[in-house]
Formats: sequence, C-alpha cells, structure tokens
Amino acid sequence: MEEENNKFNWGDYIIIIKSAPHQFHPGEMASICGFHKIKSLETAAQFSCNVGEWVYTVEFGDGSDMQVAEHYLEKNPGIVHGKELSEYSNYFINAVVLKIKMDISSIEIQVKSSPVYQKTSDNILLSNENRFDGKIIATQIESIIIKNSAQSMGWQQEGKILSFEMSDHELKLSIEWDRSKSTSFDIKSGQIWWENPSRGDAEPLDNWSY
Repeated sequence: MEEENNKFNWGDYIIIIKSAPHQFHPGEMASICGFHKIKSLETAAQFSCNVGEWVYTVEFGDGSDMQVAEHYLEKNPGIVHGKELSEYSNYFINAVVLKIKMDISSIEIQVKSSPVYQKTSDNILLSNENRFDGKIIATQIESIIIKNSAQSMGWQQEGKILSFEMSDHELKLSIEWDRSKSTSFDIKSGQIWWENPSRGDAEPLDNWSY
C-alpha cells in the first residue's frame, strides 16, 4: 500500500548503494516487501538514519531479508517485473536463447529478441540495438517441470523460443534447439524478473559462466 511520501513501494526492485554500511549488504540487489516510518531516536540509531525517515524490509534472491533505511536504497533501472515484460510476449516468439544457467534454487535464461519497433516505457527493457537483450531470472523456485530434459546439453547452444508466457511468479516457455530437439519449462517461483545488463549495476552478459 502506498503511503504519503515513501520513495519505494512493495515489489520494487532496488540496489543497496555501495557506500552503505557493511551490515546492510552494499551493492546487492533485492526487492521491497515492507516498509515503515521511524518514530523514535532509538530506532533511528539502529538503522543509521533520522526520525521520520522510511525503513524498508528488502528480500534478497536467496529468500533472506533485512531492514534498510531509504537513503541507502536506489531503484534498479535494469530490472523489470515479469508481469510488465509479459506485455511484450509476442517479441519473444522466435527469440534466440543464448545460454541457460540453473541450480537448485534459481534459473537464468539469456535471451535476445527479434527487433522491436514499438516504443516501450523509456526503452528501459531494450538494448541499444532495439532488441530485448538480457536475462530472465527466476529465484526461490517452488516447482519446475522440464520436458525432454535429455536435451539439456543443448542449453549451451542457441535455441529458438516457440512459446512464451511470463508473470511475476510463473514462466512457461518451449525452446527448439534444432528441428528434432526441444525443451519445455514450466517454472513457478517466488520472484521472476527481467534484467537488462546495459542498465544499472546488472552483470554484463559476457561474464556468464557455467
């Protein structure tokens, strides 16, 4: 729920500024999951802020959370909610999947779309080539169904997206590696978002590894 003068709202993706005290995890990305206004000097001292400032509960990709004062946070311009990205689903049909990185709690899919001619909001989703060029990231995996997983070696090759559905908590897509091999994913997780590495402090795509 939005209050009178808070800078961030529930679900916003943020970065903890690099000059924040060490105990507040400087440089890390998180999402807002609660906030309140400081009303006492004791509480203000606890969070290294002033009475009347906002303190936010932020959740990290591993599911842990902590409280951080507003002046140590900034909005991450390279992060877009899954629901927002779903408005452009048609650009992901026939998009190229370049790499997939997966572990027990998260999955990251590097994608490059076909050219986008429609203006998006401030082009925040796009690379300089007018393509969606970035990563789909799902963390806090609740369930994942993979069909034709025997083709997983193909995940390090280029594939073509045949179907694509994305929301803040669910991702469904089918990838064709060649005319005879394909893999489909149905993923439900705590958070799903799009990260554009050409914006903010996001990790450059070239630094991906297995």
